[in-house]
Amino acid sequence: MNIKEALQTATKYETKIRNAYQQALEKTLDARTTQLLTLLARQEHEHVENLRNAYIKLSTAGKLDRFDAHIERQLEAAEQSLQRFAEHVETVAVEQHVAKILTGLARAETETSAFYRGLHANLPAKEAKYFERFVKIEELHLAMIADRLKMYSIEML
Repeated sequence: MNIKEALQTATKYETKIRNAYQQALEKTLDARTTQLLTLLARQEHEHVENLRNAYIKLSTAGKLDRFDAHIERQLEAAEQSLQRFAEHVETVAVEQHVAKILTGLARAETETSAFYRGLHANLPAKEAKYFERFVKIEELHLAMIADRLKMYSIEML
């Protein structure tokens, strides 16, 4: 896989997870979970836009910046979000479908993270470096979902 293919595939993964969050929002009644899913959907949308812009830049300029300030800000935002949501874990009675939605989203985030980690094996180190922060961001998203599932006394598989 070359860097252009990696960016295209990453865009597909991010679009898929963004759409999953948006669909989950339509099924979620719990206000705190809705707040979490809204945040994650917005962050995933930003990932899609960053990847599309990176592809355009690579196609026009012939190179990709190893350090992207937008992605760095997204990583910081994801870290802050995890802290904020972890501080407000409350016990709530929740319908089973919310837990099912969260479990499905956790699987999608795990799949997306695995894709990014796999890029390190398939891309030259210089190009793989671009995706390192995406790995961290997706892992933070997964941690937020895991915390929310723990709130409902459900462990991720």
